[in-house]
Amino acid sequence: PYLRLVDQVRAGSPAAIAVERSSADGGERVTVSGSVPRGGAPVQVPRSVSDPVRYAGAVLRLQLAALGIAVDGGDRVGPTPAGFTTLLTFKGRPLAQIVALLMKWSNNNIAEILLKDLGAHASGAPGSWANGVAAAQAQLTALGVDQGGLVMLDGSGLSAANRVTPRTLVSALRAARESFTVAPDFAAALPLAGRDGTLRKRAHAATDRARAKTGLLNGASTLSGYARLRDGSDVVFAILNNGADAGDAAAIAANDAFLEALVASTP
Repeated sequence: PYLRLVDQVRAGSPAAIAVERSSADGGERVTVSGSVPRGGAPVQVPRSVSDPVRYAGAVLRLQLAALGIAVDGGDRVGPTPAGFTTLLTFKGRPLAQIVALLMKWSNNNIAEILLKDLGAHASGAPGSWANGVAAAQAQLTALGVDQGGLVMLDGSGLSAANRVTPRTLVSALRAARESFTVAPDFAAALPLAGRDGTLRKRAHAATDRARAKTGLLNGASTLSGYARLRDGSDVVFAILNNGADAGDAAAIAANDAFLEALVASTP
């Protein structure tokens, strides 16, 4: 199997559950530690996989085995061979629905795939970070987005070497809002404060009055989007909080408090 579980969880007083991953012979070793009370409710800890291609191969192998189809040899990663035979085609969701899944739940894999798809369409297959970033920045330029200080290396923002300013984010949000083509779908894809997505349990005093994209890495938390003020006017905002001395949880709380104060304000 691709995932190899190392269970170090103990029964006892509730303590934080930690999920650590490391490479292991073409797969991933997942070490789970912490403690849970006996008979307690399940604890869900979402994690991405480090190698989606090999993970997909492992899942396909398991599915075939479940159907009684034997597979010899190991999994190999490479280009599609010439003269291959198509066994099955699958029509995916419309792009608007895919973007909604990306934005509502901050899905890094979708972000990376869409970026590389942009690159493939602009420069020819295969899509890559390099041609995907070039295509994305060309589109931002066409939209008139201020890219001063922008350093973009991937689609998800997971690289610690990415750089972006609040001005660039606000400029992009304004461009999206003014686009007849994308504005409705883009706004609907953003998490709604206090209701859904990554904001469903956050900024309760701003419930139904803000749509915003969250961002979180160790040492960095962000919140950017649209808010409706007390007088009914709408504003665009972007918060980038880096290296907060009080920690990430305090930074997230501060971001939410800003948003709650913003919707309660007047111009």
